Amino acid sequence: MADHLFRQAPKRRDWPLIVRGAGALVFDAEGRSIVDGTSGGVCVVNVGHGVREIPDAMAEQAKKIAFAFAGAVDNPAERELAGRLAALAPGALNRVFFLNTGSEATETAVKLARHYFLETGKPEKHKVIGRLHSYHGSSFGALSYGGRMDRRKAYGPYLWDHPKIEPCYCYRCPFGKVPETCDVPCADDLDRAIREAGPETVAAFVAEPVVSTPIAGAAPPPDYFPRIREICDAHDVMFIADEVVTGFGRTGRMFGLDHWNVAPDFLCIGKGMSGGYAPLAATIVHEKVFEAIAGGSGVAPIGFSYGGNPVSCAAGLAALDYIEAHDLVARAARMGEVFGACPGGAARPSPGRRPARHGPVARGRDRRRQGEQVALSAQPARSRNRLRLRHGRGRLDPAGLRRGAGGPGRLARPRPTLRHFGGRDRSVGRRHPHGSRPLRRGGQGGGLTALRKTEPLTLPSLRDGSLPLPMGEGYREVAQQTLSHREGVARRRRAE
Repeated sequence: MADHLFRQAPKRRDWPLIVRGAGALVFDAEGRSIVDGTSGGVCVVNVGHGVREIPDAMAEQAKKIAFAFAGAVDNPAERELAGRLAALAPGALNRVFFLNTGSEATETAVKLARHYFLETGKPEKHKVIGRLHSYHGSSFGALSYGGRMDRRKAYGPYLWDHPKIEPCYCYRCPFGKVPETCDVPCADDLDRAIREAGPETVAAFVAEPVVSTPIAGAAPPPDYFPRIREICDAHDVMFIADEVVTGFGRTGRMFGLDHWNVAPDFLCIGKGMSGGYAPLAATIVHEKVFEAIAGGSGVAPIGFSYGGNPVSCAAGLAALDYIEAHDLVARAARMGEVFGACPGGAARPSPGRRPARHGPVARGRDRRRQGEQVALSAQPARSRNRLRLRHGRGRLDPAGLRRGAGGPGRLARPRPTLRHFGGRDRSVGRRHPHGSRPLRRGGQGGGLTALRKTEPLTLPSLRDGSLPLPMGEGYREVAQQTLSHREGVARRRRAE
């Protein structure tokens, strides 16, 4: 049969043909079983494959009515699911707007934040602050306030310039802190960014409770999100929680923010919401936002054709019934403890741990000794998750490349997609000369693809605009933002 598919990786030829699934297993056309260790590849199939109750509920709904445009009418499944979700959501998140994907959910939250400030007489508030190494979807809006560089780099000219702050990445803290003595400067970085952008212009801050793909599994310390909530309230900034990945039990709580007892102004959900049986997402909205719009213009021009369609909502209801009937959230918490007892595991979202990774590179491959001078030599990779790490006693030259005797190559753990310039690498215990760090590109699921040239991206190359690598405006834009922020931090520290 001729192949007419356009895939995300057109050069690849060995695509498995998956024909059915059962529980945690999927089966290809030749009958081989494969463990689905990533819940459908992108953290979607929370309840497992082949759960008959969900397609049966969808079929029953389709027999009654399969489509009803939510922009004009309601349907019973839509209303019932909205009520169930509002009861589960924290705080005063009482209004549910249904969509199809996580990208739509985060963008809808941003649009509604904008509408709220228009209705309340603050039309100048429009900026959205995101975090470096974050991911909130692949549409242009979501890419603009997200920080996943491999998805941004080709589309720089189309993206909006929204401020970025440092991620909460305790394993390699960009501020050189450790969780035990940290006063969460990564949270205070939001306060700095709001003040620099002008509090009167900032509408929202968006973050994942636990980072998904760029630095997968990176979780903040206990004080992080309470401090974020405090800063947002102080500056009248909306807090958007992206729970598309972490929602519906994936962290051992119904929603990831439940670990911090913090309620956002918008809760974005999707993926496991329907168990992967139908496209379904939603933005759960604070009551004050709904009241401001309903009592003002009365119109919010948002939404998509299939949002809230009866069949998808029936799938969401059946998936939620299955999660509750089998107590899957509590089971996820118990299994987290089991995995946490394994080498390299993490029982719960935990700051300072090495973030969870896919594949054998996840455990035991980052055996660098403290104080040893290490340089990364980026070579063409044989696979997506490999980068050669060379050990040696020689000094680092100003370009960040090792000189002197070298040892055998080692395999390094996947790193963030955009390295921090001038930050301290705690696994090495020293700063690179002139703050130079190699820039790498992240692969799917937190993997890493090696650069095709060995020159690292250095601060001088950023200042004069001459990038030594063929990266595109998306990389250039965020690299410049990172450089400006780093130099500002250095100036303030010198002044202190």
